[in-house]
Formats: sequence, structure tokens, C-alpha cells
Amino acid sequence: YNNDNSKVRGETMKIKCGKLFIKENCISPIVYDDSDYYRFVKNYSEQGYYQVILSSTIMIDLLQNYFVERKFEIVGIDFMEEDEVLKNEIDILIRQIGESREKFCYLIEKLKFLNEDSSIEVKKLELKHLDRLGSTFLYLQVNGLYGIDIKHYDTEENYIKDIVERNLR
Repeated sequence: YNNDNSKVRGETMKIKCGKLFIKENCISPIVYDDSDYYRFVKNYSEQGYYQVILSSTIMIDLLQNYFVERKFEIVGIDFMEEDEVLKNEIDILIRQIGESREKFCYLIEKLKFLNEDSSIEVKKLELKHLDRLGSTFLYLQVNGLYGIDIKHYDTEENYIKDIVERNLR
């Protein structure tokens, strides 16, 4: 689950992981240290926490917020089903968006269509942001697990938490 480093523009970044839980109607992001995942989940479940699943609807909202509001770029999108044709189609679209951000609406339409018509769920989103201050990298997974480069962990964790909370209200 946890790949400790990620490369963006040749720069290796240390990734810190967390997982979203919910307890008493509040989203609780909890740092996940790459220990035994099932023990980690069981430990928090026994303390009254429930796992948060990021449905495709939430994933699409996160993607829209990061892309439109925060000007992030899309690194990759994985789906629950292994489908090479679909993967290639989406990868091509992501490359096109890299060249022309206006094409983002086609991706959103496609993701909504896949979710509503074929029940094909988004499994993982990978996003990055490059500016003069450096790079930000993050990924989000359907099981509520996420990884963010250490430098931006707190800021991005709060941003993710706020969007997920808004979706679950």
C-alpha cells in the first residue's frame, strides 16, 4: 500500500500515508505507518471508528476540486476492474488534458458515465502540482487510504478531509 517515495519531475519525494475513518459523524484522518494494514484497521475499529470508503462520486468531486480549484495535474486514474482498453482510453485522455486543460470536462463525463452505467468504480487517483515553490504529490484510494508528500501532508490532509466531510453530509 505504501510506496515510500514518489518521483515528480525527477525529484524524489517522501510520502506519508493516512487513512480516513469516521467516528461520531466526524471524519478522522489517521496516520498509517505501513505496519500490518489489517491490524491497523482492526485496532481503530475496536475503538469505535468506521472505515470511510471513497465512492466514485466522492473521487470525482475530489478530482474536480483539485483540478479546477487548486490547478493540480492528473498523474493517473485506476479502476476496480482490470480493463486494458479502458485504462488506455483514460491514459490518452489524461495526456490530452495535460496539453489542454479544457478537455477535463470529457474526463469527468466519462467517469460519471462509467460509474452510473457500468458501475465501474475509481480505485485510485494520483495527482501532482508543480509551481515555483516545488512539487506536491498525492494519491487517494477507494479504501480511504491516501499518500501525500511529507512537505504538504497537513495542508492536503485537511483539504481532503473537508471535501469528503462535505460529501458525506
